[in-house]
Amino acid sequence: MKELNTALNCLPGDTPVQVPASQLEIYETMRWWHQRQALQLNAQATEIRDGLLQELFALRRGLEVWAEGNHNASSHHHHDWLQKIERLHQDLERISNHLSPPYLEESLPLAIQYAAESWRTHYPQLEFVLDSPVQRSSESPARSRIILTTLHEFLQIIRLNFPEVDSLRISLSLQEIESRLAIEIPDVSQSTLASFLASDHLKYLSQAFELLTLGKCLHQQRELEITWYFLWQEEGLRQQ
Repeated sequence: MKELNTALNCLPGDTPVQVPASQLEIYETMRWWHQRQALQLNAQATEIRDGLLQELFALRRGLEVWAEGNHNASSHHHHDWLQKIERLHQDLERISNHLSPPYLEESLPLAIQYAAESWRTHYPQLEFVLDSPVQRSSESPARSRIILTTLHEFLQIIRLNFPEVDSLRISLSLQEIESRLAIEIPDVSQSTLASFLASDHLKYLSQAFELLTLGKCLHQQRELEITWYFLWQEEGLRQQ
């Protein structure tokens, strides 16, 4: 595979995503981005309202009955309460991690590594091969959140368009001048690839990433493998 250069330019064979040129295109792209974030927040709120709060109510009611005088509750009930409390703890931890991803304030590589563990649980049929540096990054928390959110949305697009894919390689490269996030998708058919590249979600995601980071999105295809690149420069460099 061809090496990408370090100036956010396209090499022969690289296909860039077109950056929205008009105010209407920018508006539509950013509206899509905020709608996706709103959907995620609504899903978390629904889970809290219909899941966690219901569990808490049932647990509280059980404890109230016990406190009213039924002190002969069996060990089975005690075990059941402990299991419910453990489930509540796990669900709260998962929701908390989604709202504020761990390590995001400290290191983008660590944040992606931690998120990958959650993805492995959420997509058990998909094998993740992660190639990420161990050093701390200089990215701001706001920039790291954009990159992590972009990767999360991209994975959802992959699962929607490539249900047959059973493995992904995610590579993160942090350089002084330019950084790169690459996702290799192997063994894709031409029909599904065409549908993937024509996806409105992919177009809006790529354009939103470019607008929010002033970076670039490229893809390279080699036979039945496609690699998608998200590239960006350090915030200080792009302001010069």
